[in-house]
Amino acid sequence: MMKEKEIIRISSPYVTKEQDGLVRLCADVTIHGTTCQLWYGVEERYEDALTHDRSDPFAATLLRIAMQLGADIVCAAPVSARLLYKINHTFVPAITFAESKLKEIRVIAEPAEPYKTKGAVGCSCSFGLDSLYTIRKNSGGEYPITHICLFNAGTFEGEDGREQFRRHYGMVKDYAGKLGIDPLFVDTNLHEVLNERYMDIGSERQLALVLALQGLFGTYHYSSTHLESDFHIDIHEDSFYDPLTIDCFTTDSLRFFLSGASTGRIDKLMYIADHKEEAAIMHPCFKRPVCEKNCGKCMKCIRDMLPIYAAGKTDSFSEAFDFAGFEKKIPAYLAFVMARSENDLMKSVLDHWKASGLAIPKSSYVYEEKFRSSMKNLEENGL
Repeated sequence: MMKEKEIIRISSPYVTKEQDGLVRLCADVTIHGTTCQLWYGVEERYEDALTHDRSDPFAATLLRIAMQLGADIVCAAPVSARLLYKINHTFVPAITFAESKLKEIRVIAEPAEPYKTKGAVGCSCSFGLDSLYTIRKNSGGEYPITHICLFNAGTFEGEDGREQFRRHYGMVKDYAGKLGIDPLFVDTNLHEVLNERYMDIGSERQLALVLALQGLFGTYHYSSTHLESDFHIDIHEDSFYDPLTIDCFTTDSLRFFLSGASTGRIDKLMYIADHKEEAAIMHPCFKRPVCEKNCGKCMKCIRDMLPIYAAGKTDSFSEAFDFAGFEKKIPAYLAFVMARSENDLMKSVLDHWKASGLAIPKSSYVYEEKFRSSMKNLEENGL
């Protein structure tokens, strides 16, 4: 007897007003017979931005879990017609074809007409290089940014995660004010309810949050981490297939543009070096929160500080990085990058160093062997 296919059910969305001044777009989701509430919260002034009459953001958020379970998603409310079609006929088939661990599923819902939007243009601000490049590049042009956003979708971890989120948003407000752009945040409970690793589904989750704001946005610039030429489907880092997700999550009334996918990280760094406001606040560091200065020691800091030094742009980034004593650390830092040169981003750092006419110190090769040996030992011990 054939086993009945599992189903994930999403209730019709509803809006609640909270004591903290937030307005939440909610839906009750049933998985494995257990029902939980998912919500996206915004300031009360953005209540009319919430996509209250369809299941778009909830269906998009639950796609990975559904494919893992092999469960169809049944929505009590409609789903935007283009989004529904592209999920069922392009996104899910492509992901499950490339990854055998995921199962083909369907989103079952009535198709909805285009949403009535105010036509605003948005972009996220993490203060990383990619987002700052996107914001500065699109401060004018055909689709100038009107709103800078911050999403609490899983990157703010630990017991003080929401406090980190609030501090980060305070900085977004300051930056947006200097640019004359409106700030907007979306808080969620997705990372508290759904057991998913953010790196696996970060892009999908960020775009799902934008789908929750279709009453506001007609266009959204999404910052690319990788070059389009690096496209491949990797279920452990969904940013590699952003071009696919961007196309499939676009609706008849909300279009996503992938920003910076044709520009390498070094070129982005050189561009930001000429824009003092962004160079001062750039924060790639993963060891320290945005409200603190970059540590200058982690992998993400090193991969940016080396090309900045090679290009003679340290003065431009002096507020973001502490370059005091940096020259003494260069042999070890270069070795660290050399030991990881199979990674395209690390290779580009080495290529830029050599193209700048700088020599690699002999001691770097000694350090490189030590780094490689350490990495091999970690791999052999399963760490």
